[in-house]
Amino acid sequence: MQKRVRVRRDRPSALSWALALAVTMLAVYLITLSAPRPDDAEEAAAPGVRVTREIDLEGAALYLADLGAHPDALSARVSAAGYAGRGAAAVVLADGDGYHVLGAGYSLQADAERIARQLADREGAQTGVIARSASAVSLRVTASEADAEALAAADRALRVQLDQAASMALQIDRGELPSSSARTLARVAASEARRASEALAEVAGAESQPVCAGLIGLLDDLARGLETAAGCGETGAALSGRLRCCHVTGMLGLIGFLNGLA
Repeated sequence: MQKRVRVRRDRPSALSWALALAVTMLAVYLITLSAPRPDDAEEAAAPGVRVTREIDLEGAALYLADLGAHPDALSARVSAAGYAGRGAAAVVLADGDGYHVLGAGYSLQADAERIARQLADREGAQTGVIARSASAVSLRVTASEADAEALAAADRALRVQLDQAASMALQIDRGELPSSSARTLARVAASEARRASEALAEVAGAESQPVCAGLIGLLDDLARGLETAAGCGETGAALSGRLRCCHVTGMLGLIGFLNGLA
């Protein structure tokens, strides 16, 4: 007769069960603690949450074809009026040696020198080149993400529309852009400048904040100039001169703004 062998299985004690349960609960707690809460992403994206962000404003350089210096502002303005309808910017710039009448502004010195020589030959004037520049400025901004983006977008819009004004003037002179189309494009550019200004003006305290207030002023000035060009009914050289005036005035304003920040 075979003997039955009984195998004894030791059951875990109550203490072992308690320890195992405690370890399991601790693991669950730690996992839950490290996992992001469902509302964390929503809180980070909430409009009222402020972030710190670096915003880089690029530098600017402008080489100006100078149509001659005058001893006083009145004589400079009289001279500028004679150039205004002939495609020149006709902007008067006060400098150390007098008041200069500016014909156009370029990003490259060689272009400004070439135009100055052409004007000297054609007009018999004492022409030259005046350079103005500003270094890049890095801003550390603490604001909501939307407000920080409005600031960066305002700077981009200003530069884009300034370039657009100069480009339209050149295309008119080359016969590549009809005056009617240029006035329509000027109206669109003015609208874009206004939109960027209004978006920045929505930032809390923008009017009293130097960077925001400065950009708003530059955008509004550019928009007014472009709106005038769009509604003036001028054609040909007179229209291109008015657009060059917007470009030169706006670029000088931008350079002054950047230098003020630096």
